[in-house]
Amino acid sequence: MQSIACSRLQKLNKPRQRDIFLLRCAQNAKICPCLGALYAKGDSVVQLADIEKIAPGVEHLSIEEHEALQRFTLLWTLFEAQMLESNASVKKISEKVESIEPGIIDGGWFTEHLDYFSNRYIGGGNTNYRFDNLHLRKNDNPDLVCAVLTGENTDSASQLIGCLIIVYRFRNNFFHGIKWAYGLQDQLENFTHSASLLRKFLEKVPSGI
Repeated sequence: MQSIACSRLQKLNKPRQRDIFLLRCAQNAKICPCLGALYAKGDSVVQLADIEKIAPGVEHLSIEEHEALQRFTLLWTLFEAQMLESNASVKKISEKVESIEPGIIDGGWFTEHLDYFSNRYIGGGNTNYRFDNLHLRKNDNPDLVCAVLTGENTDSASQLIGCLIIVYRFRNNFFHGIKWAYGLQDQLENFTHSASLLRKFLEKVPSGI
């Protein structure tokens, strides 16, 4: 179903048609509708001045930021639909990873993303203010995330779960409005790494598991 959607998107030549298609995908996936209109191609970016009042900062995003958010939005939609039965939760993420053959998880394919998150959220062996801004809830398993980032937990499955929990918090914080409060410009690397991790996961893990 998702591959058909991607194929349809590629066949749409007019920006307006692509915008409408992305918007409908966003609405069907129950994600932030305004992100469906984020479309960058070459030096041309969709103008979003009309939603600046309800999404401060969106009008001033760079082409790179538009592309990163678009990729993250579409890849998260695929990930949630194919891997989490369109109903994401930390429990489902953990169960999914734990059901994967160890040989698929091993190999170091997500190490660069784990290193990025560790460098961003750990300082002097302890979590920092950026970690606090993830707004991890009790049922988000913050102890596991902390142990993974500090290197106390080196189990590959736990490390992958920890990284995906962070991506899940990006998704929730961003789509539910928390990220807008302190600007999107600081989020480019977050969404770039998150999108890359989701892409690799979808490539490595069979959806039928």
